[in-house]
Amino acid sequence: MQKLSANKAVKEAGIAKKTLLEAILSGRLTATKNDKGHWEIDPEELFRAYPKTSFPEPVKPQNTL
Repeated sequence: MQKLSANKAVKEAGIAKKTLLEAILSGRLTATKNDKGHWEIDPEELFRAYPKTSFPEPVKPQNTL
């Protein structure tokens, strides 16, 4: 699976970039830097630390005419 950039990771996890960076620097989340010095995060690692939350489908109102 392709690794995520920090910007993509925060969008996928629904967290602030500051939160992501604090997690990486504290060791709560494992990430590596690429040749350009940008963070790369494995999606499985991201969602281990920040599980995806699923929201139920909205209930459609029934037409009661």
